[in-house]
Amino acid sequence: MENNIKLSEVVGSGKDGRILKEDILNF
Repeated sequence: MENNIKLSEVVGSGKDGRILKEDILNF
């Protein structure tokens, strides 16, 4: 799975701001 999304730009909705797969797919 390759995404050119900067993880720092995605707000993690997981525990302690962890980024979940759902966060990336819904970005």
